[in-house]
Amino acid sequence: MSTLVIFETFGGTLKQELDIDRLERIMSEMSGVAATVQTSHLSSSYLIDTVEKLRYEMSLPIESVVAVTGTRTRVEEPLKKGMMALGLDPNRLVVVNVREQCAWVHDDGASANTKAERLIKAGIEKVRMLTPLKRQVIKRFTDVLVVGGGIAGIQASIDLSA
Repeated sequence: MSTLVIFETFGGTLKQELDIDRLERIMSEMSGVAATVQTSHLSSSYLIDTVEKLRYEMSLPIESVVAVTGTRTRVEEPLKKGMMALGLDPNRLVVVNVREQCAWVHDDGASANTKAERLIKAGIEKVRMLTPLKRQVIKRFTDVLVVGGGIAGIQASIDLSA
């Protein structure tokens, strides 16, 4: 499996706390990592452009993505949509939060870098073990039975009939 590791630097502010260049070099040497890239701001359009460039210009078969960034809730859904647009399984995305878990909580740069390295390696190993989920269409049942004829039962019947 070939994995793309994307490092978001938040306009360079993360580089002041962590040695992103060193981390990128270390991760690029791991087995299964096809490419590593840095960006100042991570978005789904950047992901799409990068994967297409790696696929078509460099013939790298990207199958999964590890995003080294900040808060997962900020980037996970847009990146999953980008992966779906590329025809990749969105469940093969792992977001590693090095900003809040390493850069902001450690005063010592060495310990922050060591922790970041371990978290990123764990993310790469995690994405390697993930199996693609098969999407299925399941028939829904539209029949219901409302038990009780009180106010709540009548309101439920009205709501369900609409």
